[in-house]
Amino acid sequence: SLAEPYATHIPTAYCAIATLLSIEGVRLLETREPDDPEEDAIWTFELYMDLMHSDVWQLMQNRQLTLRKRIWFGLQLARALEFLHSSSLIHRDVKLQNLLVDAELTTVRLTDFGLLKSTGLTGQSLVGTPIYLAPEMVTNSSYDISADVYSLGIALWYLW
Repeated sequence: SLAEPYATHIPTAYCAIATLLSIEGVRLLETREPDDPEEDAIWTFELYMDLMHSDVWQLMQNRQLTLRKRIWFGLQLARALEFLHSSSLIHRDVKLQNLLVDAELTTVRLTDFGLLKSTGLTGQSLVGTPIYLAPEMVTNSSYDISADVYSLGIALWYLW
């Protein structure tokens, strides 16, 4: 059981853990109480995924893809963002280079969660790939999930 100082973190922590564990390919390996009662508990996760062949950007440079396949890639990217946004998360680096596909072009995965933030913690930081950045990010204004939607629009334009 968690010590009293962690009582306020329980709903948030368990909600975040439940969200992570609902994703295929995420497994909780270990939880550990910190030595210092002022620190949060430590959660260790393992992420695994299918072996992927290429990112969509590179694939488009090397192969002629049908319009149907390009639209399908865009739809898969939109669905991945829908899941993140419904979990109150912002990716902040949406681009075709972060969309991986398998060799058969039947499985697509959004990757590179290094800039992922909770919607309440984004602030005004300038992060991401410049060509995909929403105007509010470039001007260091406050932003929300609409910044990902803007980046999705740029990705869809490239897919066209």
